[in-house]
Amino acid sequence: MTRREANIPQSSPGITAEDRVALTDTLRRLLTDRSGEADVRRAMETPSGYDAALWQALADMGVAGLVIEESYGGVGAGPMELELVMEETGAALLCAPLLSTVLAAGLLQALGDEAAKRRLLPMIAKGATVATVALAGEQAGGAKRALEITVDYAKTRAQFGRLIGSFQAIKHMAANLLLESESAISAARAAAKALADHSPGAPAAISLAAFACADAFSQVTADAIQMHGGIAFTWAHPAHLYLRRARADAQLLGAPAHYRERFLAELGA
Repeated sequence: MTRREANIPQSSPGITAEDRVALTDTLRRLLTDRSGEADVRRAMETPSGYDAALWQALADMGVAGLVIEESYGGVGAGPMELELVMEETGAALLCAPLLSTVLAAGLLQALGDEAAKRRLLPMIAKGATVATVALAGEQAGGAKRALEITVDYAKTRAQFGRLIGSFQAIKHMAANLLLESESAISAARAAAKALADHSPGAPAAISLAAFACADAFSQVTADAIQMHGGIAFTWAHPAHLYLRRARADAQLLGAPAHYRERFLAELGA
């Protein structure tokens, strides 16, 4: 097993570690080519807020139908594959209705309304129908990418004749942010595995991941702004885009304090 495969959660019957590596590699290449910073900025300015051609390309590779059962035209993957996809799309700041689509598809399947599933799920899987609702993995991926951008900057930006990455204060901040980022990824993947395995501890794991990822994304992006200095406050720099996404996710997905209370309640139960 390669080092990369060792980081891929193991689960979802019929889907191997190699399948997950192939999925994330293919998705990363697509997002690198078509969801760079300039692409994100262009999509943000459109009336729909996303690139319809890119969304269709994602649907064609199975992302829109990732958690939809194969009998309805989907891939039939599980929460662990979804979590990995959300890491990649969060890192790329993907402008697309992915969050709402995957959760809406999951809710439709859980409702058990066969007529609704036959009518809606194949269209969702093909990318022809955009569904609404929202989900969390995106925050972990976004935090990781924001940290990578900041570390790269610290390695090249010089002040007072020294690279800022050599300053003790910057080193300490970067170390703390690395801990936040890695903890969020671990929590998100553990929650996905618990859910895929139908573990009785899944509700607690999900609540833990919810507040860990939200805290990490907010903390990493806010500190990334400070570590960049004034340039990060300008529209031309991508750091503030990650901060904006972190704040939007916090409003959309719920306050970390709420999930902490749920986590403690689950432990008590």
